[in-house]
Amino acid sequence: MARKVKRYTETERKWILSAAQKQGLNGVQTAKKFGISTLTYYTWKKKAGATHQGPLAVSDGTLDGLLRTRLRRRLQQLLPVVLREEVDAAVQQALGTSGPRRAGAKAR
Repeated sequence: MARKVKRYTETERKWILSAAQKQGLNGVQTAKKFGISTLTYYTWKKKAGATHQGPLAVSDGTLDGLLRTRLRRRLQQLLPVVLREEVDAAVQQALGTSGPRRAGAKAR
């Protein structure tokens, strides 16, 4: 026999998310307290547009907070590219190569 799945309204989801945030609960604690799965909690949180709540989170709804959040996200996107370019430049300088070599290419 199929198990009946509980459907939560948008109001119920918002209430659970806000209660969890006010109480400082993580996903596992929220799941236990409100009888939902951890995956459900994180899915709701993502759909609600919640940002990272760790020590680096700054978005408090103010313009300054939103600008900082956008800047942080953009830096997180750019950082791997910048690091890759810097590492490539350092390798080229150290090895005296003019660019990345393809596998199987012969040295001249």
